[in-house]
Amino acid sequence: MKVVILGDTHFGGGYSLGKIDSHRQLNTRLIDFSNTFNYVVDYMIDNGVRHFIITGDVFEYRRPQASELSLFSEKIYRLSELGIHTHIVIGNHDLIQEQRATTIDVLRRLKLPKVHVYADIDSVACDDGDTSDIINFIFFPFRTKRMLDCKTNDEAVNRLSDRLRYEIRGISKGPKILVGHFMLQGTMLGNTVLEGHGGEVVLPQSMFKGLDAVVMGHIHPHQIVKKSGPLITYVGSMERKDFGDAKDHKYFLLVETCNEDIAFKFEKLPVRPVYDITIDQSLVKESVTNGCIRFLRDHAKRNEMLGAIVRINIFINEKSLYDLDKDMIRAFLKKLNVHNCVNIHTQVVTKRQLRKSTITERIDPLKSFIEYLDLVEDRQMREQMRQVGSKIIKERRVT
Repeated sequence: MKVVILGDTHFGGGYSLGKIDSHRQLNTRLIDFSNTFNYVVDYMIDNGVRHFIITGDVFEYRRPQASELSLFSEKIYRLSELGIHTHIVIGNHDLIQEQRATTIDVLRRLKLPKVHVYADIDSVACDDGDTSDIINFIFFPFRTKRMLDCKTNDEAVNRLSDRLRYEIRGISKGPKILVGHFMLQGTMLGNTVLEGHGGEVVLPQSMFKGLDAVVMGHIHPHQIVKKSGPLITYVGSMERKDFGDAKDHKYFLLVETCNEDIAFKFEKLPVRPVYDITIDQSLVKESVTNGCIRFLRDHAKRNEMLGAIVRINIFINEKSLYDLDKDMIRAFLKKLNVHNCVNIHTQVVTKRQLRKSTITERIDPLKSFIEYLDLVEDRQMREQMRQVGSKIIKERRVT
């Protein structure tokens, strides 16, 4: 059997990267998120997947807009009509006032066929109608220390570990996979080890013995924390929300069993390219606009610009400030079929006149002045300053 696990969907996120679509009057990023979700649904239809899991944070905000609620509801209804079991784990963005309510309570109350929402820890045996081929999922929705009535992380981990052992004891056969919305010890972001905030519970890898895999939401970059014994991974968020995600590839996880073997495969999602482009024109004496366009042309040779979202950051000197034509740059980006240029930001770089180490209070004033003039690039200006300055210094000596 096959199961697809999709990371945090965050419908309503990333609006700062989008613009208003003239036809639907929606932010284009909401449309992008919708299209990416549809891609996953189409994949499941084409590959006979009957169980679908979302790791939490369905919406970006705890009080989503009507357009976001309507769009997601349509998708859940479609999944129900297709006969695909949809399992939704509650994430921190789904909680309102520490789980007194969630943004997707309405789905539970509607009791749509094959739609399951997990606000509490629970385990489910999933099959395709053949009970001899089962995958057991243990769902771990987001919890804080306060929600667990614990003061320390160790107390919270012990409580969750006891509950996990209880769920495992109730499973008689088939692989066991935990899907949750927690931070894990040893999580890396670049070269930095992430740590949870004061109220967050951080789970150690040692508590997952006896499982075949641990798949977490919550952390947006896809990351494999441990390759085996068991596999421990963040599937990653469904889409890119900001320029901090620009270099992150996005995936969903396909879990497949065959003859008691279990396989995991990360499938790449077709999300929009996002580029945060820096162009240094601070030392350029020619047309900075032409220099920027040449830089972007070279960038396009190495990167996919069709349908991309870009932000341009240009370092420029004071003399060239008024030579920059942003409209020409935007027109060139349009030729490259860029979807949206969020901003063209300029930063003026001034040349700082550094003090020479040989110029001190003990050196002769005239000699120090001559040495200082070595910092002046314009020869004619330097000579004029030397003549005038030397005359003034000599006259002051005489008086």
